[in-house]
Amino acid sequence: MLDKAQQRAICHVRGPCLTIAGPGAGKTHVLVRRIAYLTESCRIPPSQLLVITFTKAAAKEMQRRYRDAVPPEFSGVAFGTFHSIFFHMLRETEHLSFQSILDSGTKQHILKTASIRAGIDYRRIGDYFNSLAGEISFIKNTGVLPEEYEPSVLTQEEFVRVYAEYERMKEDLEKVDFDDMLTQTKRILVKRPEVLERYRKRFSYFLVDEAQDMNAVQYEILQMLAGPQDNLFLVGDDDQAIYAFRGAEPKLFLGFTKDYPQAKTIVLQKNYRCDREIVRKAQQLIRHNRVRFDKELVAESRSDGKIRYLSFADAREEAAQLAKRIAEEKRKHPARTVAVLYRNHLQNRFLADELEAAGLSGGGKKTVLAWHDKPFIRTVMDYLVAAGNHPKRDVLLRILNKPQRYLPRKGVEDETVDWEKWLAFYGSQPDIQEIIRRFIRDMATVASLPSFAAVQYVLHKIGLLAYAKECGEYDEEALSELFLLAKQLPDKRRLSEEWKALQKEAVKQQNAQPDEAVTVHFHTFHGAKGLEFDHVYILDVNEGITPARQAVRPEQTEEERRMFYVAMTRAKHELSLSAISRQGSEKLYPSRFLKELAEAYDSASTNSSNTSDTMDASSSDSMLSRTGVPSDVSK
Repeated sequence: MLDKAQQRAICHVRGPCLTIAGPGAGKTHVLVRRIAYLTESCRIPPSQLLVITFTKAAAKEMQRRYRDAVPPEFSGVAFGTFHSIFFHMLRETEHLSFQSILDSGTKQHILKTASIRAGIDYRRIGDYFNSLAGEISFIKNTGVLPEEYEPSVLTQEEFVRVYAEYERMKEDLEKVDFDDMLTQTKRILVKRPEVLERYRKRFSYFLVDEAQDMNAVQYEILQMLAGPQDNLFLVGDDDQAIYAFRGAEPKLFLGFTKDYPQAKTIVLQKNYRCDREIVRKAQQLIRHNRVRFDKELVAESRSDGKIRYLSFADAREEAAQLAKRIAEEKRKHPARTVAVLYRNHLQNRFLADELEAAGLSGGGKKTVLAWHDKPFIRTVMDYLVAAGNHPKRDVLLRILNKPQRYLPRKGVEDETVDWEKWLAFYGSQPDIQEIIRRFIRDMATVASLPSFAAVQYVLHKIGLLAYAKECGEYDEEALSELFLLAKQLPDKRRLSEEWKALQKEAVKQQNAQPDEAVTVHFHTFHGAKGLEFDHVYILDVNEGITPARQAVRPEQTEEERRMFYVAMTRAKHELSLSAISRQGSEKLYPSRFLKELAEAYDSASTNSSNTSDTMDASSSDSMLSRTGVPSDVSK
């Protein structure tokens, strides 16, 4: 059964249309029905429709649902992500191949070399390469010139030098990075009118899902392709725009009706997912944002739903208590879906372990791996296992270029490695031989040391610690756990056996495949987008976490609020908001978002002195004052 707004969106045929779809408004259903309406009822050839999504999974799901909805003769609609569509266009016009796209390892090498050539001491900057890659991606997606961009990890002059060197090296290798697919597509459509005209004849109707996540370059290309007919149908929600870090600009979505004054605007106001109180509170929160469409969402549910505030001393107490609550909930209501959401991955580490110990990780995918399964720890252990004579070939190849030695894989063909045979293979290349000899000496040293000293040697002398930080694999918590185990087991063989036992136990638990009804889902705010659960727990609703400490400008705080709004609206029936009082030695305060939620209530609050009491959201204002949040933070 469709509501009137959904029917209007589905039956819109020609010209631009902006459909604003709040959480749980059924936007995917509307998109699929609209595609079917255009092809079946309006007899528009399916090949003239281009449906654009932001993930492969969304494109495949929409394509599947469309095929299920129409007879076979109406197949032929094109579904894809922006990047996949632009790649196909470049393959047709520029003969771009998959081999032309820069892989992550080569990109890391180019960034490092470009930085060295530009005279940058990158070792002084934490997480340098990830930050630099992100900033290069940002300017390409937004169309900002390097000379006009204000970088965070370098001076503007340094950034311009590194960027120029990076582009020069890519060109020498005849490679493009992921973001070049956008900029090159735009350049071709601007400089070659015949190519633009060819695609305009091929596609006449453009439908974009999650349109609030478009960046400037994507939007410009879309406008060129859709003209002059402008059969452009955008579906999205400005309140769920949470990808500014990759260049997405909600102002493009907000400004659509200015770019197209003739555009029809349709608001899907009904929320078919959340109970009434969750919808009401979520709106109370998001109205604190100033840059947005003002809209009134209405819950179709007849139930009020529940919102609770939970307070704990620290993350460990939070994990232990929430695990008990969730275990009890799953015991009473086995079929209920439960999710744990958080702003960043590290918040999950304690609760994931507590739930796993309670047998509640189920078949769901944990966002954060156990410490012993982190890529960084696996690499350290591979070094310890490979130390000595005749290591296994597969283990050696995993550590061969971690850190980067630029050693080829050739010459290592047997199941076990013979050092002398490997050296002999490169008899005519003394430079490679010298690198191999240094590697062999390092492995001999590791073999001679007890566990803890061997780990330290791998980290500092071989340089794995710096490499892991550059690659974004470093995990301090996981390393602390390894240090503890290495001190307890000085014999490397025993350490290796214990580590393998942990791995086997993890695999055993995973293969046990408990009933899906007892699965607890783990997601970041970003990862939860598009999902829904009966009960959602949001961890660490504290200042400095959500909103994040680095959100200092108004537009950054608004994006943080949108992320929290997305997290809240994943809950269908119950929502539990949890805060902690300390993180290590640092005192934490409840998030300003809790104060904004409390403002929605006029009823008197109920006080409680227990630090882990459950209370209705109406009492969160009282909890804020009791926990000592500064007034300027709460406002």
